[in-house]
Amino acid sequence: MEQIGGLTWVTGLPEEPPVTPRGACDPLAGVHAAFAVLAALNFAERSGVGQQVELPMVESVLNTTAIQPIEHEVYGVTLNRCGNRGFGGALQNIYRCAGDDDWIAVSIRDDQDWNALAELMERPSWCDESLSTTALRRERADEIDGRLRDWFAAQSLMPTVESLAASGIPAAPVVSPSLVTENPQLCDRGYFEPLVHCRIGQALYPTPPFARLAGQREWLRRPPPTLGEHNEEILRERCGLTDEELARLAASGVIGTRPKGV
Repeated sequence: MEQIGGLTWVTGLPEEPPVTPRGACDPLAGVHAAFAVLAALNFAERSGVGQQVELPMVESVLNTTAIQPIEHEVYGVTLNRCGNRGFGGALQNIYRCAGDDDWIAVSIRDDQDWNALAELMERPSWCDESLSTTALRRERADEIDGRLRDWFAAQSLMPTVESLAASGIPAAPVVSPSLVTENPQLCDRGYFEPLVHCRIGQALYPTPPFARLAGQREWLRRPPPTLGEHNEEILRERCGLTDEELARLAASGVIGTRPKGV
């Protein structure tokens, strides 16, 4: 889906082949599917008419890559890979800081951000009038990147993130996936909730990416199901199948609790 939707084409460095951002499309399609099902159920409750929900995954993906066909159809421009930079006028990239593989992500959106960054760097001589506008900075983005790489390489990560944020400049540490659950903002918002799973014990699980409803203390009520965990609950209690019918389905391999060959 990443390839069909154009996401792969714009992912990677300009001088290198496209890179597939694996895993991006499945959760996008799942969120769209959940929304579509809820909308269909709401319509059925109000009208008494059921709906068939059709959700091609590629159409979900195109929501994230809409800028590409728009740029091509309207302006005749094919967007290409630009690394960690954006397609707009802002300067943005990731830079290595002093420390053990510490990296920072920074976005300079406008003149105000640029002037704040220059002040933070104590106005080095290269931050002159020739870089006073977004257009001028965009033309010399490679040169500026080199200068910023040198400056950030001598800075400690978290104090620099805090200084940039205090100056109104969007900045954040580049976090290893293993440390995401320790992110202070996510922890403060209660984004991860602990649940006890029958196979792996207690673990943290992500919740929906929006605030809890009024009076709601938690999102998650039970851990992810194991394969076939709710077969009997659904097929017997909801669908009315008998013990004999369930046994026949299990014997023929239609239902089960372990993948074949495992």
